Amino acid sequence: MLRYLREQSGSWIIKIILGLIIIIFAFFFGIGGFGPKNHGPVAKVNNKPITFGEYKESYESMVQQIRARLGENYDEKVLEKFNVKKAALDRLIDERLVFIASEKLDIKVIGKEISSFINDHPYFKINGKFNFDKYKRVLASNSMTPEMYEASQRRLFIQQKMKNFLFDNVIVSDLELLEWQKYFNSKLKINYFKFDPAQYKDIKPGKEELKDYYTKHKDKYKTPARRKVEYLKFSSEDYKNNIDVAQKDMKQYYEENSALYSVPEKVEARHILIKTAENADENAIEKARKQAMKIYKLAIDKKNDFAELAKKYSQGPSSKNGGDLGSFSAKEMVKPFATAAFSMKPGEISKPVKTRFGWHIIQLIAKHKPATKTFEQVKSEIKKIILAKKISDRAYYDAGDAFDAVVDGDSLNQAGLLTNRKVIKAGPFSKDGTGLGLRNPEQFVKAAFSTMLNEISNIIEIDNSYYLIKPIKEIAPEVIKFENVQERVKTDLISEMQKEKAEKSADNVLALTKKGKTLTQIAKSAKLKLNDTKFFDRQGYIPEIGYAKDISKASFKLTKKDEVYPEKIKFENSFYIISLKEKSVPKGFKDDKDKAELKKSLENQKKERMFAAWIDSLKSANKVEILMPELFK
Repeated sequence: MLRYLREQSGSWIIKIILGLIIIIFAFFFGIGGFGPKNHGPVAKVNNKPITFGEYKESYESMVQQIRARLGENYDEKVLEKFNVKKAALDRLIDERLVFIASEKLDIKVIGKEISSFINDHPYFKINGKFNFDKYKRVLASNSMTPEMYEASQRRLFIQQKMKNFLFDNVIVSDLELLEWQKYFNSKLKINYFKFDPAQYKDIKPGKEELKDYYTKHKDKYKTPARRKVEYLKFSSEDYKNNIDVAQKDMKQYYEENSALYSVPEKVEARHILIKTAENADENAIEKARKQAMKIYKLAIDKKNDFAELAKKYSQGPSSKNGGDLGSFSAKEMVKPFATAAFSMKPGEISKPVKTRFGWHIIQLIAKHKPATKTFEQVKSEIKKIILAKKISDRAYYDAGDAFDAVVDGDSLNQAGLLTNRKVIKAGPFSKDGTGLGLRNPEQFVKAAFSTMLNEISNIIEIDNSYYLIKPIKEIAPEVIKFENVQERVKTDLISEMQKEKAEKSADNVLALTKKGKTLTQIAKSAKLKLNDTKFFDRQGYIPEIGYAKDISKASFKLTKKDEVYPEKIKFENSFYIISLKEKSVPKGFKDDKDKAELKKSLENQKKERMFAAWIDSLKSANKVEILMPELFK
């Protein structure tokens, strides 16, 4: 079956599917004993069951969505962090409750609505038209059938219709808007003392102190855990001379990716730029415009060469090339410049055009109509793309055959014989890759240490090669002798003593503030450097300090000038004592657009909160039973 899956689709699709199979297998069959005999309903809503199969499908869908969003940052710990097991069930229960409510209100979704949505979806089109084959391929790449996708869209349509029915009249008053505006767009400046452990340099512990610290912290001074492994490697390089690409595959790729080979309308132009600063006042802008007009008059005089004028007067980086910008599409230039350039005829020179960079005098050299490269023009490029994929797929398929063989009970050596690969031995090596000898050891090491001894890893891809790894021995950490880590011990002890000094200094200053002293007074009397910041908002980024969420949060609790926050705040190993310097509260909105955007955002937030509260009320009004609570802990 797994071999069939690998051969029926592109490797990147199958990697996702097989990755999911492993996760789902581990969850449903490796945790809590939920084997094939335990496929009863997992919950009931008004005595109607939510089946194990429905739950499994919801769970798989959520896992895949998370993998797609996080990409390389995906880690299975994320599933625990977001409690995906429970979230998948909650989603099913919510959908069932919404459906029950929609039936009572006679809210329906007709087939035409679904088909219209699908037909208009850009992901399912080729050359601007809906293509059923592409539709099926896109869904297959996401482990879905058309029936599954259309059912999911129906549920979403019903949910959206219910939201519209219930909450379309939700409004946000001007008073609410103003309060939110004040809250979110208020800004502060703070004064602060920073106690950085690194500034305490006069710390010199003696040998006995070092030995005492070492004795108390021996666990810090151990050799790292190490492992020995056996593995099979399937390199793409081994297949490059054995694979060819069919003409029909190249043509299919060309047709499905025609947008990649579309060349938009382009122009060639030169320009002369007279710069203005982004914050320039009206006088400076007008002065630059007059200078540009003088140059424009010189440019339209046929006696003068535009390129030479650009070398002499242009203040842009292209001046040394006579203002030559080469060819470009409209999207590659700022809008005012592009609008002017694309409205001109070859040979024309524009009057000065204003952009955020300044004033431009443009000379249009040539225009190139939009076009699509022919299949013959890109055939060799497409062949390389498909060949690279086929080679990678072949290596992956063979790795999959070896994996299947081990799952079926063969040893790694037998799997190697089956796929014409030799078992390679490596190690001992530690979790940082020391002793392994690979250029990029991170993924290999992660698999080697996360796989149980004498078990086989999932297929791991590293630098166009695929690996199956079997850990065969673990070497436990051992305490290193004091003499061999004395310098490390010294560094660690000094660091800890510095931290203690910095924290004590912060506590001393805080004690003075509780006696009524301001930070300014303390700075003068104790000869400490008092720092201050520019204005910052609630987002957490403070230019002089960094992304310090805790400091930002504490700052906005202060209401009066010179008020001191009553606790020290730790950020990046330093300790901060802060006080309010200045507060800026907006009195209104920048413009109508700013007000409209905030209103829209608040209305959506309000609707989502109301929807969540409505769902809670449905749970109270209907009978919801969780039949397998241990599964969702």
